[in-house]
Amino acid sequence: MLLYSFLFTAFDALFVINDQGIIQQVNKTSTRVFGYDEDEFVGNNISMIMTNDVGRQHDQYLDNYMRTGIKKMIGTQREVTAQRKDKSTFPCILGLSQIEGEGLFCGFIRDITSILTVQKRVMMAEAEREAADSLLHNVLPEHIAHRLKVDPGHIADHYDNTTICFADICGFTDRATKMTPHDVVAMLNDLFSRFDKLVDHYGLNKVKTIGDCYMVTSIPSNELAELDGRAGCQRVCRFALDLLKAVTEFNMTGPQHGQVELRVGIAIGSVVAGVVGTHRFLFDMWGDAVNVAARMEQLGVPSQVQVTREVVDSVSNDFSFECRGKLDVKGKGLMETYLLKSAKDISRIRRSSVLNHWKPKRTPPASRANSTLI
Repeated sequence: MLLYSFLFTAFDALFVINDQGIIQQVNKTSTRVFGYDEDEFVGNNISMIMTNDVGRQHDQYLDNYMRTGIKKMIGTQREVTAQRKDKSTFPCILGLSQIEGEGLFCGFIRDITSILTVQKRVMMAEAEREAADSLLHNVLPEHIAHRLKVDPGHIADHYDNTTICFADICGFTDRATKMTPHDVVAMLNDLFSRFDKLVDHYGLNKVKTIGDCYMVTSIPSNELAELDGRAGCQRVCRFALDLLKAVTEFNMTGPQHGQVELRVGIAIGSVVAGVVGTHRFLFDMWGDAVNVAARMEQLGVPSQVQVTREVVDSVSNDFSFECRGKLDVKGKGLMETYLLKSAKDISRIRRSSVLNHWKPKRTPPASRANSTLI
């Protein structure tokens, strides 16, 4: 009697059933949880508090145990769906134990709605955090995103020898006026998606798109082994050449609004970089190198990559250049400019990141081209 008194004061819903699944006794928690009176329980099959599929299985478990002695459910617990008198359901843990020497079984049912609700909230919060992290890493360089999560204050830094690349579609404004909005967006999405894959391949930093203008830089960090800017500049140059190939491949698909040409400009120098905005973060860069790179693109030649002398000096052993001559650059005066023509083959290029970057092989100075090609 003492054991029964203890069991029937439990917080879980408890049922004593016979080997046919017929309810013999219940505790008060059972009546509160399921909405039945005690006399409505007693004499009825335990399946009355279960959905049809669970109830059928429960009777089969008991019958199989009585015939074979195999304990498939006895002494275990599992998650099932229970059903109240008003036909509403809830998730619960169902357990069944045998009462030794009496030919009876004791089942308990624990409502886990609140537990699952908490778990669901935790999972939703985790999913939201992962989505926020993913978005943050999509718009910011990896190490900047990490800093912003650790310290959400202002991020503003000075970086030496950062390589800046601007790419622009020639005659885009006139072309866009003759296209539907859907076609304009579809064309830019196709092209920029190709460009994005190259950014990821070369481990570069996509800063932003402004209309049809696409801005990319080497990874800005004073902690990288590429502090002299050489490796970053090499990757940006290879990226720029592959941009032209990507446009050629786009044109081979036969775009309905005609062939596309790209102007590309590259410069290298010091920049100030930082995160602006509070709700829509933007990692942007400012400085003379940014302005010069934009001018290299604006004064460039369709389907060519125009660069400054500093870019040539940084990577000339691994690339060939054609001297274009001096151009009058706004705010700078006459500047010596070059067209990037090709890159020397390297056997292996692997994706670069803040902690993992590649350095192409240097070629002996004797292999440099002659007068017009550097």
